Amino acid sequence: MTAPIAAATAATIIGTLSPVASDIFIVSCQKVSGMPKDPLDILPVRMPEREDCGVDLRLPDIVTGSLVLDCRPVKSGKSVTLMNVLKRFYKDQFETIYLFSPTCAAGSDLTTRALLDDPHVVLFDTYTDEALQAILDHQRSFGRGKAPRIFLGFDDPIQQGIPMNALCNRLGASFRHWLGGGLMWYSTQVLKSAAVTIRANCTHLIVGRTASGKELEKLTDEFSHRFGGPRNLERLLSHATANSKYDFLYLKLHETPAQAYKNFTDLIWEGDSK
Repeated sequence: MTAPIAAATAATIIGTLSPVASDIFIVSCQKVSGMPKDPLDILPVRMPEREDCGVDLRLPDIVTGSLVLDCRPVKSGKSVTLMNVLKRFYKDQFETIYLFSPTCAAGSDLTTRALLDDPHVVLFDTYTDEALQAILDHQRSFGRGKAPRIFLGFDDPIQQGIPMNALCNRLGASFRHWLGGGLMWYSTQVLKSAAVTIRANCTHLIVGRTASGKELEKLTDEFSHRFGGPRNLERLLSHATANSKYDFLYLKLHETPAQAYKNFTDLIWEGDSK
């Protein structure tokens, strides 16, 4: 196909695309070599840059969206971590922070009491599918690709008596479509109590010190394949949590290569890039 014909064909294709898709198509063509040689060439899609939002690259990506599963026992620092995430690491990054947490909503946790006075925070003392659906409907009302970036958190759903087929659990499979990129945060005390959809779709995993053999077995069964096998993952967990019960192992599950950190700061293992 000659260059003029290819250009004309590409122009015809562009005319059928939405404004956003058209922009991505044009940029992609320019990044390859002007216009495609063939209209059926597979072109790279321009993805949002992590640096656009000014967040440390070691943290979960809120431009394309992330799901964090924080699995630690009681009194191991989950609330402190959450406050650092909301008030420091991602300060002013979310249009609204929605948090389903009876403890936070009641103000009984001194660590998170500051959330009560934040106009950008909406706290729920009780989870219902209807309340979550109202949030998703509000996000959808902005139109495709225009929803504001939000934080959506669930504090130990099992302890709240939330069933496995609840909307918050099913949302794990499609959270990126609703949060404007954003961040979904799901905390639990026991890994196996998190719904399969949450465990299967989480992009980042936080794990604390555990004395439970069953909990360790569940962890290695589901996540060790990207971290050098069961023994290596056990070693990483032991290393990350040896000094303090508040330290944790932080796994970037969807990173290529996979990465393991002690807390959010120290890279302690990196897998094969292949």
